[in-house]
Amino acid sequence: MLKIKKIPESKIKKFIKFPFKIYNDCDHWVPPLISEEKKLLDKEKNPFFEHAKMQCYMAFRENKPVGRIAAIINYNHNKTHNEKTVFFGFFDFIDDFNVSEKLLDKVKEYGKNYEMNLLKGPLNPSTNDTCGLLIEGFDDDPVFMMPYNYPYYETHMENYGLKKAMDLYSYVIDSPEDAPDKLKRVAKIVKKRNNFKFKYITKKNVKNLIHDVIEVYNKAWEANWGFVPMTEKEIHHMAESLIPILVPSLAFILYDKEKPVGFSLTLPDANQAIKKANGKLFPFGFLKMLFHWKKINRVRNITMGVIPEYRKKGVEVLLIHKSFENGVEWGIESGDLGWILENNKMMNRELKNIGAEIYKRYRIYEKQI
Repeated sequence: MLKIKKIPESKIKKFIKFPFKIYNDCDHWVPPLISEEKKLLDKEKNPFFEHAKMQCYMAFRENKPVGRIAAIINYNHNKTHNEKTVFFGFFDFIDDFNVSEKLLDKVKEYGKNYEMNLLKGPLNPSTNDTCGLLIEGFDDDPVFMMPYNYPYYETHMENYGLKKAMDLYSYVIDSPEDAPDKLKRVAKIVKKRNNFKFKYITKKNVKNLIHDVIEVYNKAWEANWGFVPMTEKEIHHMAESLIPILVPSLAFILYDKEKPVGFSLTLPDANQAIKKANGKLFPFGFLKMLFHWKKINRVRNITMGVIPEYRKKGVEVLLIHKSFENGVEWGIESGDLGWILENNKMMNRELKNIGAEIYKRYRIYEKQI
């Protein structure tokens, strides 16, 4: 008999460790660091929960865990988009529709209790974190802060009646010895016509530059589908988690004189090292990560944006060129550029123009409840 149980915060480690069970034999899944997952789900430490609530559930059959899910209400999202949405996230399950159906039913029930009328996900727990369901590109490990799941997940979503809300694209570009000629040519023209300057973000100056990051981020993405402005506390919280893997030459703000107009953050694909720890930093996980850190040969562009009044002037190309140029100097072999919304025509066009190709697709689903 299948039972769905609420998981209290005191038992959250059991919730976190469930995927280790079903992905044990999966070559491409990257076990998350349990300590980092606990921070993400900690309602006292994660400022996301200052404007959101969440309830975790697990499915059991004969006292054995067979699935998990979280019901999430993000009040900032609902206010920004004038919605009454309950999100589902941290959704993992065995290949049994009875299990996935009952878990999603729990989220619907939770949402209805708070007068929500739309079900959407997966988000873990928001678009500023790992989100989307992998639907294409299963033959490669996920890059840092991107999900991986079995192909059967998509079938379960469709069987439940969930429909596509938005697809997210990840592009890949191999790193030759130099940037593509067209990229260099356009970047040179943009530089010549403007008085732009770059400021690199380092561990020492990140606190001084954080306000400029917030200004660009919230302006650049405000019109994007699903965007929710990050609070200052959320930006600081994210910065603290990313600083340990920051490469200064790959994280920078673009200024027009003293005005911040663009921002780009590219990080080493930490998953290549994290995978070796198998979820645990101690006693030996940290040493394994440290050893494999030097072997990382791929980066992920986490975010790149330009404020509205500076778009369609080649500024995006300038940011891409700088990231590409510095990445080549750093010695990377390939870069993941994503995710990009499928309806972001300008960025999709620019990436294709420099020779990047879509190699993974993710989907966020929705359903009226």
